[in-house]
Amino acid sequence: MKQIEPGIYRDIDNNTYHSSVGISKSGLDLIAKCPALYKNRYIDGNRPEPTKPMIIGSATHTAVFEPELFTKEYAVAPQVNRRTKEGKAAYAAFLEESEGKTVLTAEDNEQISAIAGAVRNHPLAAAILEEGEAETSIYHLEEFSGELVKVRPDWMHQDLIVDLKTTDKAGPEDFSRSCFNFRYYVQAGLYLDMANAAFRKDLGHDRFNNFLFIVVEKSEPYQVAVYFADPEMIDMGRAEYQQNLDLYARLKRENQWPGYNNDKIVPIALPYWAANRIGNQPEIYN
Repeated sequence: MKQIEPGIYRDIDNNTYHSSVGISKSGLDLIAKCPALYKNRYIDGNRPEPTKPMIIGSATHTAVFEPELFTKEYAVAPQVNRRTKEGKAAYAAFLEESEGKTVLTAEDNEQISAIAGAVRNHPLAAAILEEGEAETSIYHLEEFSGELVKVRPDWMHQDLIVDLKTTDKAGPEDFSRSCFNFRYYVQAGLYLDMANAAFRKDLGHDRFNNFLFIVVEKSEPYQVAVYFADPEMIDMGRAEYQQNLDLYARLKRENQWPGYNNDKIVPIALPYWAANRIGNQPEIYN
C-alpha cells in the first residue's frame, strides 16, 4: 500500500486514495463489527469485487461532483444483440475501446443521469454545489491513538462538509434510521475532526462547522432532501470513532484480530420487538 504523508491533497484519484495507507471510516466500520473481517479485507487483501449498487453509487458521485471525469472513467455499453455474430463483434470492439473504464448498461446510465439531475436541479443542493471542492483527500495523524486516519469528503463548501447519499427513502424518519444503521453519525464526527485538524495547520483555526447530507432517492421521482448532522449526532459519532480507533491501535500493536464477540461464547436473545409479536396470534386463527 502506498504511504502518503499527513496533509491535504487535491490531486489524488479515488483508486490511489483507497489503496493508500491509513484507516478510513469504512475500516473503522469493520473494526466495530468484527476485527477479523477488517484483517481479511485490509491486511490480507481479500477485497470483494464492487457490487452493482456500489458501482452505480460511485458513478453517481462522479456525475454529481466531477462530471468532467465521467466519460473518462465510465463507458456505456451499446445495446446490441450479443447472441449474433455482428453483436458479439460490436461488443468486443466496445470493450477494447473502453479498456480501463467501468462499463455501465444503458439502464444504469439513465438512472445515474436522473439521480444526478435531480440533485443538480434541487434549489438547496444546487446552491451548495455551485462553489466548492470535490473529493479532497485528507490524511491526519490522530493525536490520541497515533494512527494515520484518512477521509475524503465528497464536497467542501465554505464551512460545510457535504456528503451525498443515495437511498430508497429520503424522508427524515427513514434517513435517521439509515444514519444509525450505516454509521453515518460516525462519518460526520470523524470527517469534521480530521478535516479541521488538517486545515488548522494551514489556517490556524478550524474551518468546518457543519456536516451536511444531500440525500436522493434512487427511483422516480428521485426526491432530494438536505439535512445537517445535529450536535448530538456529531458528539455520538466522535465518541464512537475514538473508541474504534483506540481498539484498532491496540489490535494492531498486538497483531490480534478476533472474530465476533471476541471469540467468546455469549448469550443471545430475541430482538427487542419480538415480545410484541410472540403470543399475539392473528384473530383470524382464533
